[in-house]
Amino acid sequence: MAYIYNYEHPLKRRIELQFELPTSVYGAMLAIWHLRPATQRRFPLHRGRTRDWIRFLAWCATDGRKDYAILREIPEWDEELSRPLNLPELQNDRWAGVFSVAMFFSGLATYRWSLSALLKTNRARHRVARAFWRGRRHELGLSYLPNWQINILKKKFQSSDQLLSIIRISKQDEGLADSALIEKYGLQDLIECYSNADVLTIEQNPRPIHLSESVGISPLPIPLTLIRKIAPILQFFKSNPVESDRALVTSKISRDNYSQTISNFPFGINLFGYANGELGIGEDVRLVAQALETQTIPFCIINFKPGDNISQSDHSADRWLVSQPSYAINLFCMTGIEQTRYVCENGAQHVEGRYNIGLWPWELPDWPESCRYTYACIDEVWGISQYTANAHRFADPQPVVPMTLPTEITPFEKQPRKNFGLPEKTYLYYFAFDINSNATRKNPEGVIQAFQKAFPKGTVPDVGLVLKISHPETGCKLWDKIRGIASSDKRIHIIERTMRRAELLALFDCCDCLLSLHRAEGFGRCLAEALLLGKQIITTGFSGNVDFCHEPRVALVRYEMIDLRPSDYMWGNGQKWANPDLNHAAELMKSIHASARNIENQRFEFLPEIVGKKYSDRLHEIWNNLKKIRGNALTAHSLS
Repeated sequence: MAYIYNYEHPLKRRIELQFELPTSVYGAMLAIWHLRPATQRRFPLHRGRTRDWIRFLAWCATDGRKDYAILREIPEWDEELSRPLNLPELQNDRWAGVFSVAMFFSGLATYRWSLSALLKTNRARHRVARAFWRGRRHELGLSYLPNWQINILKKKFQSSDQLLSIIRISKQDEGLADSALIEKYGLQDLIECYSNADVLTIEQNPRPIHLSESVGISPLPIPLTLIRKIAPILQFFKSNPVESDRALVTSKISRDNYSQTISNFPFGINLFGYANGELGIGEDVRLVAQALETQTIPFCIINFKPGDNISQSDHSADRWLVSQPSYAINLFCMTGIEQTRYVCENGAQHVEGRYNIGLWPWELPDWPESCRYTYACIDEVWGISQYTANAHRFADPQPVVPMTLPTEITPFEKQPRKNFGLPEKTYLYYFAFDINSNATRKNPEGVIQAFQKAFPKGTVPDVGLVLKISHPETGCKLWDKIRGIASSDKRIHIIERTMRRAELLALFDCCDCLLSLHRAEGFGRCLAEALLLGKQIITTGFSGNVDFCHEPRVALVRYEMIDLRPSDYMWGNGQKWANPDLNHAAELMKSIHASARNIENQRFEFLPEIVGKKYSDRLHEIWNNLKKIRGNALTAHSLS
């Protein structure tokens, strides 16, 4: 039994629009639109044109329902899709009155979202209707046969044999008996209606849907063969909406708090993240698990696979992996956008009835306006640093709690420098980054420039710079430029091969000083690891890393705030980040090369056992509050 307040997930709620459409629009649809730049180009909803919204609804009912489980979890939408749709009258239209909204949307997908053919030609309607009854309805998860449609089919086609003859395609179905045709396309339910002598006129037919007169269409119907040729080409001439355009659309998603869904799940934490992914955000969920383990808090991990270009070879957390969550509290160790993608792809079954926390990494000063609908999908935000927590200041009324990420150095075998092709007696600065983490933000070009400013060629023979890059196969024009610069300076050593974590730590351990001239960091795990390894550190004095990068342990580089360019960072329009002073960085590099700073007697607040205690305190506070709410609900239920 569950006692529920405001149970309906925000993404399943209707959106209020100022024009009529064949069905309602639901929050999940706009969230999915926001997740897919190509879909934003194809359907520019921010322009407010009815035809774009109709085409987008058709995409949701076809491609969207296949890929996103949440679109199959809205019964109100299923009912709307099954309603009759009045199309313009055409002479000799054998399917007049038969079209449901779902059939119409299926036809728009067939004609690549072009409205004109279905509104103006019998041939297009026949093609679409025939495909719908030849299995398309089952593909879309729209198998339900409404009574009004059964009635019309039985009146138009006097027998099942007549209906089967209409939907046959001679070349494809040659030699196929009626029984085989019925089996192949799942027509058993339709044929049973014909075997039932009763005409289902008892129920009143639903009100037909009419297309808005404001729908703009081509003056002439375009042939399907031509549509299929030109539709992909046209996409290249459409521009992406800017952040204000995206925000105009996503602001329509309900922001009402969805919290206080109380169930009988036991105390414990379901962690969601890239448990097998060899990337920084995958390390987040693995280390959060270790922090929870130090406090004996019950937990499990549900793995969420990132893009196909990310290795899934880290199996250190496999012992905690499960397919279904077990506990009352969810903790999402991924960005708020990826959490939305998880819910849309997998459905809301794992989040409804639980308390949801977003441990969301983010690197810019503000959480984007177009993404703020995500706050309604959680009960509180954990910022991975004070800087990131401040970026979520618009989350009100949901609480925002600064919660640092745990960091530790797992056991590794020390290796000599020669194993990495590095000089034995050279003072080595090092820098590591993942191309998937945004090269502009990580600023490897600035690292090279600062190094060459500090030590011009021929002046200091015993220095070198190591650049470790992950996922170079992803491709990056900036990285290609950096390769060219490095090739002319033999002191710069680029390492691009894939490494397991133990080998990566061994590489860092071989070097002397971490040089990070980032423009923004949400937390800065590489910097935290360098502290634990006892390395010297020179880094930009901005963003999440300042929580633990305190002088005199770390040399902080001065910076100025600059505007992001449109291509710098997704959702970065109108924001600023740091531009480190490369001359100051060069001065610090020379200073530390001449005289190392003291790194002893430090207390690291990001160790798993320390972070785990903070997690435990907050989680028990949440649990005690949930128990009070449950108790109040039980009392109210008994009194009623």
